[in-house]
Amino acid sequence: MGKNVTKKKKAAQRRRRRTLRAGVMGLLVLMGVGTMAGMAMFNASVKPNRDMQWYVRQGAVEVAAPALGEGYAQTAANGARTGAIQSRGQFAPDGVTDEDALSLGVIDRRTAEVPAVEPTREPVATEAPVATPEPTPEPTEDPSGSVTLTISAAGDCTFGGEEGAKGQRRFTQYARKYGYEYFFQNVRSIFEGDDLTIVNLEGPLTTSDKPGKHGGFIFKGDPDYVNILTSSSVELCNLANNHTLDYGKTGLKETASILSSNGVGYCGYTQAWYTEMKGVRVCALGFDQWNNTKDEIAAAVAEARPNCDLLIVSMHWGEESRNDYNSKQEAMGHAIVDAGADLVIGTHPHVYQGIEKYKGKYIVYSLGNFCFAGNANPNDKRCLIFQQTFSFNPGMGIAQANILDQGINLIPCTVSSVKDMNDFQPTVMAAKEGGSLLKNVVRRSTNFVAEKVRWMKNNYLLATGLVKTEEEREANAVLADIKPEEIEADIELEETPEAEDGSVT
Repeated sequence: MGKNVTKKKKAAQRRRRRTLRAGVMGLLVLMGVGTMAGMAMFNASVKPNRDMQWYVRQGAVEVAAPALGEGYAQTAANGARTGAIQSRGQFAPDGVTDEDALSLGVIDRRTAEVPAVEPTREPVATEAPVATPEPTPEPTEDPSGSVTLTISAAGDCTFGGEEGAKGQRRFTQYARKYGYEYFFQNVRSIFEGDDLTIVNLEGPLTTSDKPGKHGGFIFKGDPDYVNILTSSSVELCNLANNHTLDYGKTGLKETASILSSNGVGYCGYTQAWYTEMKGVRVCALGFDQWNNTKDEIAAAVAEARPNCDLLIVSMHWGEESRNDYNSKQEAMGHAIVDAGADLVIGTHPHVYQGIEKYKGKYIVYSLGNFCFAGNANPNDKRCLIFQQTFSFNPGMGIAQANILDQGINLIPCTVSSVKDMNDFQPTVMAAKEGGSLLKNVVRRSTNFVAEKVRWMKNNYLLATGLVKTEEEREANAVLADIKPEEIEADIELEETPEAEDGSVT
Protein backbone atom coordinates (compact mmCIF):
# COMPACT_ATOMS: atom_id res chain seq x y z
CA MET A 1 0.00 0.00 0.00
CA GLY A 2 2.81 2.39 0.90
CA LYS A 3 4.60 1.60 -2.31
CA ASN A 4 1.47 2.41 -4.37
CA VAL A 5 1.08 5.78 -2.63
CA THR A 6 4.73 6.59 -3.29
CA LYS A 7 4.36 5.66 -6.95
CA LYS A 8 1.25 7.85 -7.28
CA LYS A 9 3.06 10.78 -5.67
CA LYS A 10 6.04 10.38 -7.98
CA ALA A 11 3.77 10.12 -11.03
CA ALA A 12 1.94 13.29 -9.97
CA GLN A 13 5.25 15.07 -9.53
CA ARG A 14 6.35 14.01 -12.99
CA ARG A 15 3.08 15.25 -14.48
CA ARG A 16 3.47 18.60 -12.70
CA ARG A 17 7.04 18.94 -13.99
CA ARG A 18 5.92 18.14 -17.56
CA THR A 19 3.07 20.64 -17.25
CA LEU A 20 5.46 23.28 -15.89
CA ARG A 21 7.95 22.65 -18.68
CA ALA A 22 5.19 22.84 -21.30
CA GLY A 23 3.94 26.07 -19.76
CA VAL A 24 7.39 27.61 -19.74
CA MET A 25 7.99 26.57 -23.34
CA GLY A 26 4.62 27.98 -24.36
CA LEU A 27 5.37 31.23 -22.57
CA LEU A 28 8.73 31.50 -24.33
CA VAL A 29 7.08 30.88 -27.69
CA LEU A 30 4.44 33.51 -26.96
CA MET A 31 7.12 35.97 -25.87
CA GLY A 32 9.08 35.33 -29.07
CA VAL A 33 6.00 35.77 -31.23
CA GLY A 34 5.05 38.89 -29.30
CA THR A 35 8.53 40.35 -29.73
CA MET A 36 8.49 39.69 -33.45
CA ALA A 37 5.01 41.18 -33.73
CA GLY A 38 6.09 44.18 -31.72
CA MET A 39 9.11 44.70 -33.94
CA ALA A 40 6.93 44.39 -37.01
CA MET A 41 4.49 46.95 -35.59
CA PHE A 42 7.37 49.29 -34.76
CA ASN A 43 8.87 48.93 -38.21
CA ALA A 44 5.48 49.56 -39.74
CA SER A 45 5.05 52.65 -37.61
CA VAL A 46 8.31 54.18 -38.81
CA LYS A 47 8.04 52.98 -42.38
CA PRO A 48 7.69 55.98 -44.71
CA ASN A 49 4.32 56.55 -46.28
CA ARG A 50 4.70 55.31 -49.84
CA ASP A 51 1.36 56.88 -50.85
CA MET A 52 2.61 60.43 -50.44
CA GLN A 53 3.41 62.48 -53.51
CA TRP A 54 4.95 65.73 -54.59
CA TYR A 55 2.92 67.94 -56.81
CA VAL A 56 3.34 71.42 -58.23
CA ARG A 57 0.55 73.67 -59.38
CA GLN A 58 1.41 77.17 -60.64
CA GLY A 59 3.63 78.08 -57.73
CA ALA A 60 1.55 76.40 -55.04
CA VAL A 61 3.68 73.59 -53.68
CA GLU A 62 2.33 70.60 -51.83
CA VAL A 63 5.24 68.42 -50.92
CA ALA A 64 5.01 64.98 -49.44
CA ALA A 65 7.80 62.46 -49.42
CA PRO A 66 9.24 60.02 -49.75
CA ALA A 67 7.45 57.96 -52.35
CA LEU A 68 7.57 57.28 -56.03
CA GLY A 69 4.15 57.33 -57.60
CA GLU A 70 2.91 56.43 -61.03
CA GLY A 71 4.04 59.75 -62.42
CA TYR A 72 6.80 62.17 -61.60
CA ALA A 73 6.07 65.82 -60.93
CA GLN A 74 8.65 68.32 -62.12
CA THR A 75 9.55 71.96 -62.20
CA ALA A 76 11.72 73.98 -64.50
CA ALA A 77 14.32 76.34 -63.06
CA ASN A 78 11.97 79.30 -63.45
CA GLY A 79 9.10 77.49 -61.80
CA ALA A 80 7.11 77.21 -65.02
CA ARG A 81 5.50 73.98 -66.09
CA THR A 82 7.33 72.48 -69.05
CA GLY A 83 5.03 69.56 -69.67
CA ALA A 84 7.78 66.98 -69.44
CA ILE A 85 7.22 63.95 -67.21
CA GLN A 86 3.53 64.57 -66.74
CA SER A 87 1.90 63.47 -63.52
CA ARG A 88 -1.69 62.46 -62.99
CA GLY A 89 -4.40 65.12 -62.86
CA GLN A 90 -2.60 68.44 -63.30
CA PHE A 91 0.45 67.25 -61.37
CA ALA A 92 -1.62 66.15 -58.39
CA PRO A 93 -2.00 62.59 -57.08
CA ASP A 94 -5.37 60.90 -57.12
CA GLY A 95 -7.86 62.38 -54.69
CA VAL A 96 -6.21 65.81 -54.47
CA THR A 97 -8.42 68.70 -55.50
CA ASP A 98 -7.62 72.31 -56.32
CA GLU A 99 -8.83 73.28 -52.83
CA ASP A 100 -6.14 71.05 -51.35
CA ALA A 101 -3.33 73.08 -52.88
CA LEU A 102 -1.60 75.21 -50.30
CA SER A 103 -0.68 78.79 -51.13
CA LEU A 104 2.54 79.21 -49.21
CA GLY A 105 2.68 82.99 -49.27
CA VAL A 106 5.25 84.79 -47.14
CA ILE A 107 7.52 82.56 -45.11
CA ASP A 108 7.90 83.47 -41.46
CA ARG A 109 11.67 83.69 -40.95
CA ARG A 110 11.64 84.35 -37.23
CA THR A 111 14.15 82.24 -35.35
CA ALA A 112 14.17 80.75 -31.89
CA GLU A 113 16.12 82.57 -29.24
CA VAL A 114 19.66 81.24 -28.86
CA PRO A 115 21.90 82.23 -25.94
CA ALA A 116 24.44 84.81 -27.09
CA VAL A 117 27.53 82.71 -26.46
CA GLU A 118 30.71 83.63 -28.25
CA PRO A 119 32.29 80.95 -30.44
CA THR A 120 34.87 79.05 -28.47
CA ARG A 121 37.65 80.15 -30.79
CA GLU A 122 38.21 82.35 -33.76
CA PRO A 123 37.89 80.39 -37.00
CA VAL A 124 40.92 80.31 -39.20
CA ALA A 125 40.05 81.71 -42.61
CA THR A 126 42.38 80.08 -45.09
CA GLU A 127 42.69 80.42 -48.80
CA ALA A 128 41.94 77.19 -50.60
CA PRO A 129 45.25 75.79 -51.88
CA VAL A 130 43.73 74.97 -55.22
CA ALA A 131 43.54 77.46 -58.04
CA THR A 132 40.18 78.70 -59.25
CA PRO A 133 39.16 76.58 -62.22
CA GLU A 134 39.66 78.28 -65.52
CA PRO A 135 36.62 79.02 -67.68
CA THR A 136 35.03 75.86 -68.99
CA PRO A 137 37.74 74.03 -70.94
CA GLU A 138 37.39 73.61 -74.66
CA PRO A 139 36.74 70.02 -75.71
CA THR A 140 39.55 68.32 -77.56
CA GLU A 141 37.00 66.45 -79.62
CA ASP A 142 35.08 69.40 -80.97
CA PRO A 143 32.01 68.64 -83.05
CA SER A 144 30.66 71.69 -84.78
CA GLY A 145 28.73 73.90 -82.38
CA SER A 146 29.62 71.87 -79.26
CA VAL A 147 29.35 73.44 -75.81
CA THR A 148 30.76 72.39 -72.45
CA LEU A 149 29.27 72.27 -68.96
CA THR A 150 31.21 71.73 -65.74
CA ILE A 151 29.35 70.16 -62.81
CA SER A 152 30.55 70.29 -59.18
CA ALA A 153 29.10 68.05 -56.48
CA ALA A 154 29.64 68.21 -52.70
CA GLY A 155 28.28 66.04 -49.91
CA ASP A 156 26.06 66.34 -46.84
CA CYS A 157 25.19 69.88 -45.77
CA THR A 158 23.37 70.20 -42.45
CA PHE A 159 22.84 73.84 -41.55
CA GLY A 160 21.86 74.16 -37.91
CA GLY A 161 21.90 70.55 -36.77
CA GLU A 162 19.93 69.09 -33.88
CA GLU A 163 17.99 71.53 -31.72
CA GLY A 164 19.92 72.36 -28.55
CA ALA A 165 22.97 70.27 -29.39
CA LYS A 166 26.41 71.82 -29.32
CA GLY A 167 26.83 71.58 -33.09
CA GLN A 168 23.61 73.52 -33.60
CA ARG A 169 24.48 76.15 -31.02
CA ARG A 170 27.98 76.71 -32.38
CA PHE A 171 26.71 76.88 -35.97
CA THR A 172 24.20 79.56 -34.94
CA GLN A 173 26.92 81.51 -33.17
CA TYR A 174 29.18 81.48 -36.23
CA ALA A 175 26.32 82.53 -38.50
CA ARG A 176 25.49 85.48 -36.26
CA LYS A 177 29.06 86.61 -35.75
CA TYR A 178 30.58 86.03 -39.20
CA GLY A 179 27.63 86.05 -41.57
CA TYR A 180 26.41 83.57 -44.14
CA GLU A 181 29.32 84.02 -46.56
CA TYR A 182 31.73 82.69 -43.93
CA PHE A 183 30.81 79.02 -44.33
CA PHE A 184 31.79 78.42 -47.98
CA GLN A 185 34.41 81.14 -48.31
CA ASN A 186 37.27 78.64 -48.81
CA VAL A 187 35.52 76.81 -51.66
CA ARG A 188 33.54 79.65 -53.21
CA SER A 189 35.96 80.16 -56.07
CA ILE A 190 35.49 76.54 -57.11
CA PHE A 191 31.70 76.80 -57.19
CA GLU A 192 31.78 80.15 -58.96
CA GLY A 193 34.03 78.67 -61.64
CA ASP A 194 31.62 75.92 -62.69
CA ASP A 195 28.24 75.89 -64.43
CA LEU A 196 26.26 73.96 -61.81
CA THR A 197 26.96 73.11 -58.15
CA ILE A 198 24.95 70.39 -56.38
CA VAL A 199 24.88 69.60 -52.64
CA ASN A 200 22.85 67.24 -50.49
CA LEU A 201 20.75 69.36 -48.10
CA GLU A 202 20.36 67.05 -45.11
CA GLY A 203 17.75 68.59 -42.88
CA PRO A 204 14.94 71.08 -43.57
CA LEU A 205 15.16 74.87 -43.43
CA THR A 206 12.09 75.61 -41.36
CA THR A 207 10.59 77.58 -38.49
CA SER A 208 8.47 74.60 -37.44
CA ASP A 209 8.82 73.41 -33.85
CA LYS A 210 6.95 70.14 -34.43
CA PRO A 211 9.31 67.32 -35.37
CA GLY A 212 8.00 64.55 -37.56
CA LYS A 213 8.07 60.91 -36.58
CA HIS A 214 11.69 59.93 -36.47
CA GLY A 215 13.81 57.33 -34.77
CA GLY A 216 17.12 59.18 -34.63
CA PHE A 217 18.69 62.61 -34.70
CA ILE A 218 16.43 65.41 -35.88
CA PHE A 219 18.01 68.22 -37.86
CA LYS A 220 16.81 71.62 -38.99
CA GLY A 221 18.15 75.04 -39.88
CA ASP A 222 16.81 78.57 -40.01
CA PRO A 223 15.23 79.44 -43.39
CA ASP A 224 17.68 82.34 -43.69
CA TYR A 225 20.48 79.80 -44.03
CA VAL A 226 19.50 79.59 -47.68
CA ASN A 227 21.84 82.57 -48.00
CA ILE A 228 24.76 80.24 -47.37
CA LEU A 229 23.91 78.64 -50.70
CA THR A 230 23.04 81.75 -52.68
CA SER A 231 26.17 83.63 -51.56
CA SER A 232 28.44 80.86 -52.82
CA SER A 233 27.00 79.88 -56.20
CA VAL A 234 25.23 76.67 -55.13
CA GLU A 235 22.39 76.24 -57.62
CA LEU A 236 20.82 72.89 -56.70
CA CYS A 237 20.01 70.82 -53.60
CA ASN A 238 19.09 67.16 -53.40
CA LEU A 239 16.34 66.67 -50.79
CA ALA A 240 16.05 62.88 -51.03
CA ASN A 241 17.58 61.77 -47.73
CA ASN A 242 16.67 60.31 -44.35
CA HIS A 243 16.39 63.74 -42.70
CA THR A 244 14.12 65.42 -45.24
CA LEU A 245 11.02 64.80 -43.09
CA ASP A 246 12.60 65.61 -39.73
CA TYR A 247 9.94 68.30 -39.32
CA GLY A 248 7.28 66.55 -41.34
CA LYS A 249 5.58 67.76 -44.49
CA THR A 250 5.43 71.27 -43.05
CA GLY A 251 9.20 71.47 -42.79
CA LEU A 252 9.69 69.99 -46.24
CA LYS A 253 7.20 72.35 -47.88
CA GLU A 254 8.82 75.34 -46.21
CA THR A 255 12.24 74.16 -47.38
CA ALA A 256 11.02 73.76 -50.96
CA SER A 257 9.43 77.19 -50.88
CA ILE A 258 12.43 79.01 -49.40
CA LEU A 259 14.80 77.40 -51.90
CA SER A 260 12.56 78.20 -54.84
CA SER A 261 11.93 81.80 -53.80
CA ASN A 262 15.69 82.37 -53.56
CA GLY A 263 16.49 80.87 -56.95
CA VAL A 264 17.94 77.59 -55.69
CA GLY A 265 16.70 74.45 -57.40
CA TYR A 266 15.77 71.23 -55.63
CA CYS A 267 15.13 67.64 -56.57
CA GLY A 268 14.18 64.47 -54.74
CA TYR A 269 11.82 61.50 -55.00
CA THR A 270 9.04 62.42 -57.43
CA GLN A 271 10.36 65.96 -57.82
CA ALA A 272 12.63 66.37 -60.86
CA TRP A 273 14.54 69.57 -61.60
CA TYR A 274 14.97 70.92 -65.10
CA THR A 275 16.90 73.84 -66.47
CA GLU A 276 18.58 74.93 -69.66
CA MET A 277 22.23 75.99 -69.79
CA LYS A 278 23.91 77.16 -72.98
CA GLY A 279 21.15 75.50 -74.93
CA VAL A 280 21.62 72.23 -73.05
CA ARG A 281 18.64 70.72 -71.25
CA VAL A 282 19.73 69.48 -67.81
CA CYS A 283 17.69 67.26 -65.50
CA ALA A 284 18.49 66.25 -61.91
CA LEU A 285 16.76 63.50 -59.94
CA GLY A 286 17.26 62.32 -56.36
CA PHE A 287 16.37 59.12 -54.47
CA ASP A 288 17.31 57.08 -51.41
CA GLN A 289 17.77 53.35 -50.95
CA TRP A 290 15.03 52.92 -48.33
CA ASN A 291 11.97 54.35 -50.05
CA ASN A 292 12.59 53.42 -53.66
CA THR A 293 13.48 50.09 -55.18
CA LYS A 294 16.12 49.69 -57.83
CA ASP A 295 13.43 49.11 -60.45
CA GLU A 296 11.42 52.19 -59.41
CA ILE A 297 14.48 54.40 -59.62
CA ALA A 298 15.45 52.95 -62.99
CA ALA A 299 11.92 53.59 -64.26
CA ALA A 300 12.08 57.23 -63.18
CA VAL A 301 15.47 57.69 -64.82
CA ALA A 302 14.26 56.07 -68.04
CA GLU A 303 11.21 58.35 -68.08
CA ALA A 304 13.36 61.48 -67.64
CA ARG A 305 15.99 60.47 -70.20
CA PRO A 306 14.13 61.53 -73.38
CA ASN A 307 13.42 64.98 -71.94
CA CYS A 308 16.98 66.18 -71.39
CA ASP A 309 20.49 66.23 -72.81
CA LEU A 310 22.31 65.74 -69.49
CA LEU A 311 20.86 63.62 -66.68
CA ILE A 312 22.31 63.68 -63.14
CA VAL A 313 21.06 61.41 -60.35
CA SER A 314 21.76 61.93 -56.63
CA MET A 315 21.57 58.82 -54.43
CA HIS A 316 21.38 58.70 -50.63
CA TRP A 317 22.57 55.19 -49.83
CA GLY A 318 25.18 52.95 -48.26
CA GLU A 319 26.25 52.30 -44.68
CA GLU A 320 27.20 55.09 -42.32
CA SER A 321 30.88 55.32 -41.32
CA ARG A 322 31.87 52.70 -43.93
CA ASN A 323 34.44 53.64 -46.57
CA ASP A 324 33.69 50.64 -48.79
CA TYR A 325 30.54 50.78 -50.87
CA ASN A 326 28.37 47.67 -50.80
CA SER A 327 26.74 45.41 -53.35
CA LYS A 328 23.34 47.12 -53.04
CA GLN A 329 24.87 50.48 -53.94
CA GLU A 330 26.68 48.90 -56.86
CA ALA A 331 23.54 47.21 -58.18
CA MET A 332 21.52 50.42 -57.90
CA GLY A 333 24.28 52.49 -59.48
CA HIS A 334 24.53 50.13 -62.44
CA ALA A 335 20.75 50.12 -62.91
CA ILE A 336 20.67 53.93 -62.88
CA VAL A 337 23.36 54.17 -65.54
CA ASP A 338 21.70 51.41 -67.58
CA ALA A 339 18.48 53.46 -67.48
CA GLY A 340 20.21 56.52 -68.93
CA ALA A 341 21.97 58.59 -66.24
CA ASP A 342 25.14 60.45 -67.21
CA LEU A 343 26.44 60.88 -63.65
CA VAL A 344 25.51 59.31 -60.28
CA ILE A 345 26.42 61.20 -57.07
CA GLY A 346 26.27 59.43 -53.70
CA THR A 347 25.85 60.66 -50.12
CA HIS A 348 24.84 59.36 -46.64
CA PRO A 349 27.82 57.39 -45.23
CA HIS A 350 29.38 60.63 -43.82
CA VAL A 351 32.77 59.42 -45.08
CA TYR A 352 34.33 59.20 -48.52
CA GLN A 353 33.94 56.06 -50.64
CA GLY A 354 35.35 54.91 -53.95
CA ILE A 355 34.38 55.73 -57.52
CA GLU A 356 33.41 53.45 -60.37
CA LYS A 357 33.45 54.08 -64.09
CA TYR A 358 30.66 51.95 -65.50
CA LYS A 359 29.86 51.93 -69.21
CA GLY A 360 31.71 55.21 -69.57
CA LYS A 361 29.76 56.95 -66.76
CA TYR A 362 30.99 57.82 -63.28
CA ILE A 363 29.33 56.57 -60.10
CA VAL A 364 30.66 58.52 -57.11
CA TYR A 365 29.59 56.33 -54.22
CA SER A 366 30.04 58.84 -51.38
CA LEU A 367 31.43 62.35 -51.12
CA GLY A 368 31.31 62.38 -47.31
CA ASN A 369 30.18 65.33 -45.20
CA PHE A 370 30.71 68.89 -46.35
CA CYS A 371 29.29 71.72 -44.23
CA PHE A 372 27.91 69.51 -41.49
CA ALA A 373 26.56 70.85 -38.20
CA GLY A 374 25.25 67.43 -37.17
CA ASN A 375 28.58 66.74 -35.48
CA ALA A 376 30.51 69.32 -33.48
CA ASN A 377 33.81 67.51 -33.95
CA PRO A 378 33.73 64.50 -36.32
CA ASN A 379 36.68 62.11 -36.06
CA ASP A 380 37.01 61.91 -39.83
CA LYS A 381 36.83 65.33 -41.39
CA ARG A 382 37.89 64.25 -44.88
CA CYS A 383 35.56 64.71 -47.85
CA LEU A 384 35.55 65.32 -51.60
CA ILE A 385 34.32 67.72 -54.23
CA PHE A 386 33.76 65.87 -57.50
CA GLN A 387 33.81 67.76 -60.79
CA GLN A 388 33.17 66.65 -64.34
CA THR A 389 33.14 68.57 -67.61
CA PHE A 390 30.86 67.39 -70.41
CA SER A 391 30.76 68.53 -74.02
CA PHE A 392 28.08 67.79 -76.58
CA ASN A 393 26.27 69.23 -79.53
CA PRO A 394 22.63 70.08 -78.74
CA GLY A 395 21.96 70.41 -82.45
CA MET A 396 22.58 66.70 -82.91
CA GLY A 397 19.51 65.80 -80.87
CA ILE A 398 19.15 63.91 -77.61
CA ALA A 399 21.50 60.94 -77.61
CA GLN A 400 23.92 59.81 -74.96
CA ALA A 401 26.44 58.98 -77.68
CA ASN A 402 26.73 62.72 -78.36
CA ILE A 403 27.90 63.48 -74.80
CA LEU A 404 31.67 63.52 -74.43
CA ASP A 405 33.57 63.23 -71.15
CA GLN A 406 36.04 66.11 -71.05
CA GLY A 407 37.58 65.01 -67.79
CA ILE A 408 37.02 64.87 -64.04
CA ASN A 409 38.59 66.56 -61.04
CA LEU A 410 38.76 65.16 -57.51
CA ILE A 411 39.29 67.91 -54.94
CA PRO A 412 40.10 66.53 -51.47
CA CYS A 413 38.71 68.68 -48.65
CA THR A 414 38.12 68.72 -44.92
CA VAL A 415 34.84 69.82 -43.36
CA SER A 416 36.69 72.32 -41.16
CA SER A 417 39.51 74.81 -41.62
CA VAL A 418 41.03 73.62 -38.32
CA LYS A 419 41.88 70.11 -37.14
CA ASP A 420 40.82 70.13 -33.49
CA MET A 421 37.16 71.07 -33.97
CA ASN A 422 34.48 71.64 -36.58
CA ASP A 423 34.22 75.28 -37.62
CA PHE A 424 31.82 74.35 -40.47
CA GLN A 425 34.12 75.84 -43.08
CA PRO A 426 35.00 73.27 -45.80
CA THR A 427 38.58 73.76 -46.92
CA VAL A 428 40.66 72.23 -49.70
CA MET A 429 43.48 70.03 -48.43
CA ALA A 430 47.12 70.87 -48.91
CA ALA A 431 49.04 68.74 -51.39
CA LYS A 432 50.49 66.08 -49.07
CA GLU A 433 47.29 65.27 -47.18
CA GLY A 434 45.17 65.66 -50.30
CA GLY A 435 47.34 63.32 -52.32
CA SER A 436 47.07 60.71 -49.58
CA LEU A 437 43.28 60.95 -49.57
CA LEU A 438 43.08 60.63 -53.34
CA LYS A 439 45.20 57.49 -53.21
CA ASN A 440 42.78 56.10 -50.62
CA VAL A 441 39.87 56.86 -52.96
CA VAL A 442 41.58 55.09 -55.88
CA ARG A 443 42.37 52.11 -53.65
CA ARG A 444 38.68 51.75 -52.80
CA SER A 445 37.45 52.17 -56.36
CA THR A 446 36.60 49.55 -58.98
CA ASN A 447 36.78 49.90 -62.75
CA PHE A 448 38.54 53.19 -62.06
CA VAL A 449 41.92 52.68 -63.64
CA ALA A 450 44.16 55.60 -62.80
CA GLU A 451 46.06 55.32 -66.06
CA LYS A 452 42.85 55.68 -68.05
CA VAL A 453 41.26 58.56 -66.13
CA ARG A 454 40.86 61.73 -68.13
CA TRP A 455 41.49 64.80 -65.97
CA MET A 456 40.07 68.26 -66.36
CA LYS A 457 42.55 70.98 -67.13
CA ASN A 458 43.75 72.86 -64.06
CA ASN A 459 42.92 69.86 -61.89
CA TYR A 460 43.86 69.53 -58.21
CA LEU A 461 47.01 67.51 -58.88
CA LEU A 462 48.35 70.18 -61.20
CA ALA A 463 47.17 73.15 -59.14
CA THR A 464 48.88 71.89 -55.97
CA GLY A 465 52.12 70.93 -57.70
CA LEU A 466 51.72 67.18 -57.23
CA VAL A 467 52.38 67.04 -60.96
CA LYS A 468 54.43 69.54 -62.92
CA THR A 469 52.86 69.30 -66.37
CA GLU A 470 49.42 68.85 -67.84
CA GLU A 471 50.26 65.51 -69.39
CA GLU A 472 47.68 63.10 -68.11
CA ARG A 473 50.09 60.17 -67.83
CA GLU A 474 52.03 62.03 -65.13
CA ALA A 475 48.91 62.86 -63.15
CA ASN A 476 47.75 59.27 -63.42
CA ALA A 477 51.10 57.96 -62.26
CA VAL A 478 50.83 59.92 -59.03
CA LEU A 479 47.65 58.11 -58.07
CA ALA A 480 48.56 54.77 -59.63
CA ASP A 481 51.81 54.43 -57.69
CA ILE A 482 50.28 53.72 -54.30
CA LYS A 483 52.75 52.89 -51.54
CA PRO A 484 51.33 51.37 -48.33
CA GLU A 485 53.11 53.89 -46.10
CA GLU A 486 51.44 56.74 -48.02
CA ILE A 487 47.92 55.52 -47.30
CA GLU A 488 46.30 57.40 -44.47
CA ALA A 489 44.43 55.04 -42.17
CA ASP A 490 40.66 55.13 -42.20
CA ILE A 491 39.07 56.51 -39.07
CA GLU A 492 36.26 54.90 -37.15
CA LEU A 493 33.49 57.43 -36.55
CA GLU A 494 31.60 57.97 -33.35
CA GLU A 495 28.22 56.29 -33.29
CA THR A 496 26.42 59.50 -32.30
CA PRO A 497 26.99 62.95 -33.78
CA GLU A 498 26.76 64.82 -30.47
CA ALA A 499 28.02 64.60 -26.92
CA GLU A 500 25.26 63.51 -24.56
CA ASP A 501 25.55 66.60 -22.41
CA GLY A 502 25.19 68.88 -25.45
CA SER A 503 27.89 71.16 -24.16
CA VAL A 504 29.89 73.45 -26.40
CA THR A 505 33.60 72.66 -26.28
